[in-house]
Amino acid sequence: MNKLIFSFLYVIISISCLAQIKVDRSRELKIGNAFKLSKVVEVLNDKEAEFDFDNYKEDLLILDFFDTFCSSCIANMPKVVSLQKEYAKKVKLIQVTWQDKKTIQNFFRTNKFLKEHKAYPTTIVSDTILHQLFPHQSSPHVVWIYRGNVIAITAADVLNSKNIKDLLSNGAINLPRKDDYLPLESKDGRTTNNIAFSKVSSFNSGLKQSGFTYQLDTVKQKYHTSFNNLPLFNIYLSLLGRIAKKDFLITNDRVEWKVKDKTLYNYGSEEKEPSRWIAKNAICYERIDKIKRTEREQAKVVYNDLNNFFGLNVYYGTAKRKCLVLKKVPISNATKANIEKRQNLEGTSVLAFIVDYTKQYPPVIDEVKSKDNIAVGEFKNIAELNQQLSTYGLKLIPDEREIDVVVFEEI
Repeated sequence: MNKLIFSFLYVIISISCLAQIKVDRSRELKIGNAFKLSKVVEVLNDKEAEFDFDNYKEDLLILDFFDTFCSSCIANMPKVVSLQKEYAKKVKLIQVTWQDKKTIQNFFRTNKFLKEHKAYPTTIVSDTILHQLFPHQSSPHVVWIYRGNVIAITAADVLNSKNIKDLLSNGAINLPRKDDYLPLESKDGRTTNNIAFSKVSSFNSGLKQSGFTYQLDTVKQKYHTSFNNLPLFNIYLSLLGRIAKKDFLITNDRVEWKVKDKTLYNYGSEEKEPSRWIAKNAICYERIDKIKRTEREQAKVVYNDLNNFFGLNVYYGTAKRKCLVLKKVPISNATKANIEKRQNLEGTSVLAFIVDYTKQYPPVIDEVKSKDNIAVGEFKNIAELNQQLSTYGLKLIPDEREIDVVVFEEI
């Protein structure tokens, strides 16, 4: 199992502290603005202990903002190091963090994932000025500066060799923009004459990506429902979760596609640049009502709207799948002393969720349904996990069953 997985619960509930702070955007630089920063800053993992921006006025400078709470930022670091080696004489890639030198030194020293990949990118520590110039609410946050001008502000998925090569060859590039301060609502689409309506539109670069929002407009005394810039598949999952809650994680094996081209509805793990897919295929939904409903009732209304708009039927069903069944077996203490850094899990349902969350194995069917704590360490495969589970009298056994799935059907 990926060694980052045991931090996932912490990452899910820990939103970057920057997201909660009211940011002064008076110094913010946007795409097209000149980047003029004559300043020397302290760096780690570079030839020199200080970095002088003046030395890179004519080069491609890529700033990748991160913090140590961000698992996707950490997972991205080997790629950053690889790109730096590939374009050593043409590009300077730098990680930027607000965290202090001691914290980051300790992070690089103790992180097993980075040690395994030998990934120690050049890093600016204790930053304040760059965060003022490029404020954001989520990381990774990537700023592309070429020949002294800001030419792109993006997510990390488009930071790759192809895009760097295209930029250096052409002198310009058009990449999906990341802007964490976009509005959630369109100002020109809602007038006082709108009594009630619902509409679906394509990706809107002027709106912030957002999930299910249902709230009262206190001025107009109308109820506003929206999704912004999301794959249609994600929207349906959000609605189904509100209409009828299920106790399993929706993985690829839990989806039964009955469509001609599923890539129109969601991007897969093979998609190298999800940001581009989103810009091409994501949708926005908006509805205004005078009737007050519960969130569950409103989700049903939106669900029916989308079915009618797109000619779809998305529902919970069953399908035969290969799976892993968690069963009780005789207890063994043979491997208990060999496992280090165990993570305490509150019952078998959490264990099933974690195995599913790795997206590396067939779905887990929990037949034990115990609430007793289970301490599990890192594992590379199911055999290693079963060795650990044997101390609790548990085992994951391969099988083929009819299991709960989401059916996504064109009608």
